[in-house]
Amino acid sequence: MSKEVREVVKVQPVHRFESGGTKYSESYSYSDIHLEDALDNVDSVFDVSGAEAWVEDGEIHYQYGEKAEVIVKDCGVYVSNDETIEEAENQAYFVMSMLAGSGYVSNWRKD
Repeated sequence: MSKEVREVVKVQPVHRFESGGTKYSESYSYSDIHLEDALDNVDSVFDVSGAEAWVEDGEIHYQYGEKAEVIVKDCGVYVSNDETIEEAENQAYFVMSMLAGSGYVSNWRKD
């Protein structure tokens, strides 16, 4: 959670999971993130055991355990370019689905 300058890349939310020995991958999209409204409610939106969420420079930072830290900006979800993209996309899915469930993402849908 230290403030350091990092290169970030935009990632698409992708839900990756395994069921019955088969791996699945489902991409999600959205039309808008209502970030300004969500900033005041980070603690209630991300009330997940093992997760940390905080506001820094008008952006939401989210990290679950040792997984990739994702950064929610008003124009999308970003991750440090040194993270594994597949893990980052999965974390983007989780953070965006929580925001959508609280009404802070418009037109959240599986592609």
